[in-house]
Amino acid sequence: MCEERWIDGLDARESMDRANSKSDQEESVLNTSVAPNIGGSIDTARLIKSVALRAIPKVAQTRLAGGQSLPTRTRLKPALTVRDTKALRKAALNDGFDDGLKLILGLLSQGVSTQVIAVDLIGDCARDLGESWSSDELGFSEVTLGCGILAQLTRELFSITSLKTVLGSHCPLVFLGGVNGAQHSLGLSVAELILVDSGFRTHLEPSISESGLMQHVSEHWYDAVALTVGTEEAVIAARRYIQKLRAISRNRNVVVVAAGNVFSRYPLLAKQVDADLVGSDGVALVQQLAAMLNLRGQSI
Repeated sequence: MCEERWIDGLDARESMDRANSKSDQEESVLNTSVAPNIGGSIDTARLIKSVALRAIPKVAQTRLAGGQSLPTRTRLKPALTVRDTKALRKAALNDGFDDGLKLILGLLSQGVSTQVIAVDLIGDCARDLGESWSSDELGFSEVTLGCGILAQLTRELFSITSLKTVLGSHCPLVFLGGVNGAQHSLGLSVAELILVDSGFRTHLEPSISESGLMQHVSEHWYDAVALTVGTEEAVIAARRYIQKLRAISRNRNVVVVAAGNVFSRYPLLAKQVDADLVGSDGVALVQQLAAMLNLRGQSI
C-alpha cells in the first residue's frame, strides 16, 4: 500500500530539482553512451539501466494502445493457508473425496467465498497437479485420479451454490463449451460455478463439435458464449468458431468470451482470437462480462 506524505512548497521544489537533476543525468548517460568515458570504456550497467527505464514504459504503452488487454482482478487475501492447499492435494491423490469435501465445507463455514475456493484452492491444486506431471513428479494415472476428485468436489460445490442462489429467467444465459470438442471439464465446471455464484444462468457442454455449437447458438438465445482454448493451435479454431457463431447467432449482440491459460503464456494470441473478452482469470472475466452486459441494458 502506498503511503502519502504531505510536503510544503520548499520541499516540493527541492524534490522537483532532484528529479530534474536525475533525469538530466540519465539523459546524459543515454546521449553519451556510444562514446567511451575518460578511462576509455563504456559504463555498460548504467547504460542498460537508463535504456530500460526509458524503453519499457514506451513498449508497454504501445502494446496497451494497439493490443487487447487481458482482464485481471485484484486478489484479496483469501482465508486460505498452505496447509489447506496441501490437504486438498493429499485428498485428491488418495481418492479422498470425503476428506476434500470436509475441507471445503469447513472453509465455507469460516466465510471463505465460493469463488475463492473454486479458483484459488481447487484451480490452483489442479495446476499444481499438472506441473507435477510435467516435471515427472507424478504419473498420468495419479494426475487423472486427482483431477477426477477435484471435478467431483467442484460439482458438489456447484450444488451447494445453486441451492443458495436464486436465478430467474431475467438472469443472463451463458453457453460454455470447449473448442474442437476438447475435454476441459474441470476448467469449465469452475467457470460455471463462478458464473452461477455471480447471478448468471448457464448451459454447459464440456465437449461439443463445431456443428453442435452452431446449432445451439442458432436455435437458442444466449447473452454470451464462453469458449475454452487450451492450446496455441486451438486459437485458430476458436477464431473460426467465433466468426461463424456471430453470423448465425439468434442474439446479434452476443458477447463472446475466450478463456484459457494459453493467453497468460502467450498474451499476443488475445488479438488473434477475435473475442470480446479474452483472458485466463475466470473471476476477472465474469466481472467484465457482467459490466459489458449491464452497458447493453441486460440486468445482472
